[in-house]
Order: sequence, then C-alpha cells, then structure tokens
Amino acid sequence: MEAISKALGMKILIAECKSVPDSDVRAGGTAFDEVLKTCNELMIGCPLDDGTRDMITKVELRQMRTDSMAVNLAWGGVMDEASLVKALDEGWIACVFDDRHASLETLQTLVKTTLESYVVGKPQT
Repeated sequence: MEAISKALGMKILIAECKSVPDSDVRAGGTAFDEVLKTCNELMIGCPLDDGTRDMITKVELRQMRTDSMAVNLAWGGVMDEASLVKALDEGWIACVFDDRHASLETLQTLVKTTLESYVVGKPQT
C-alpha cells in the first residue's frame, strides 16, 4: 500500500504504537496522535489483540480532521463501531470504509450515513 500511495503522490506517515510516548518514536515513525491530527486518510491494518482492541474510539476520532477518511482493514474490535457511527453522524470525519469485519448492523448504519452525507447533501459540521 505504501508504494502505491507514494506513486499517487501521497505523503505517508507510519504511526508509532499508540502506547509509545512522543519522545520514544522510532526513526521514520510519527507519533500516533500526530498522525490522527494531520492525515486525511487513515488506514488501519493490524491484528486484534490486547494492545489493539478499541485502538480507535471517540477520543481518537475527535482528533481527526473533519475532511478525513478512515479505512479500516483490521479485524473487528480495533475500531469501536459505536464511535464510528457517532463520528459520521456528527461530522467528526467525512467517511469510513470498513472491511467485512464490522457487524452487519454497523455497516448498514455506516452506508446509510455516508449516503445521506454525500448523495443527499447532508451538510458536514
């Protein structure tokens, strides 16, 4: 994904683990919170374990830009589904792509909210 993104002219930020303090970010990495605040496309692809469960909740989604898109390729449980729905409903982020690991009910809500926002023209706040 990194090579394709760079070929398209995107600047790539590799987020350090959420638990790592800013002072301990490895060379080539970016602090987790900094990635949230600056990116316009956040791609998440990691396994679900104790360190990644609920990695993205309303706290993290509120830090993101209102024109940003979250792409969740991780197993269910990495992103809090209720927070995702709230983020879309309240315009915290512009849209989300969630792979098949979210619950059907959440996916239906995400699709409905996104369609209302972009097809019908619901204003983003």
